[in-house]
Amino acid sequence: MQTTGKPFRKKVMPDTPSTVGAVAVLEAAFDLVEQNLEYSTAAERDFELIFDHLFETYSDLGEDRITALERTAERVKSIRSTIDRLAETPFLGTLRPDFLPGLRFVRREQAAVWSLANSSDNKTFVAAIFFGAQDHIRKMLTRLLSD
Repeated sequence: MQTTGKPFRKKVMPDTPSTVGAVAVLEAAFDLVEQNLEYSTAAERDFELIFDHLFETYSDLGEDRITALERTAERVKSIRSTIDRLAETPFLGTLRPDFLPGLRFVRREQAAVWSLANSSDNKTFVAAIFFGAQDHIRKMLTRLLSD
């Protein structure tokens, strides 16, 4: 899996003072990632999917676009910060060696986080993040088989 260190910027964000502030919050959160934690390209895309889902949900529940955007940015920042802390306990979670040796998942803030930890260099690699009540086990297996 390829990795990326670039934060994303959503198409739903017009360049207004409020949305620029929300983007800054997200980008600041992404700059705080621990050096011993790495996200796959797929995991970065998962954050985008979570962002889109939350933004749509907040909007559907009656929030105006600016408020929905700000709430979404804060929620994604919180999820990312919680996942970043997995670097402190990299071997926590349910081990799934039947999928891939060393692969495990843990639930954090309504997200199933799939990762691999390497004890020799103390690095944790986040492979996927599935939000909400998805069948994350089936989705992870599908993702692994497609790569």
